[in-house]
Amino acid sequence: MALKTYNPTSPGRRHLIQVDKSTLWKGKPLKTLVEGKTKTGGRNSDGRITSRHIGGGAKQAYRKVDFRRRNFDAGDATAADEQRSAGRAGAVRSR
Repeated sequence: MALKTYNPTSPGRRHLIQVDKSTLWKGKPLKTLVEGKTKTGGRNSDGRITSRHIGGGAKQAYRKVDFRRRNFDAGDATAADEQRSAGRAGAVRSR
């Protein structure tokens, strides 16, 4: 993903640099790398609200990422696509 710079048409745009997300995969995520993400709604095991203003919203899926790269049978595999991950700020390469 490249960086995108803007012309200084206003004071807010003068030093604005954003990540270009046009290369991200626009289709559905790979089903084998996604599992459901449970929400608590700000409640603990007793059912009491411990964090206010949490709850509702759309369902999110958890994208499984092998940070330790333990998939030995992959060899020198190249990533097929980059996808947006709901629980992270950055993109995740898959396959």
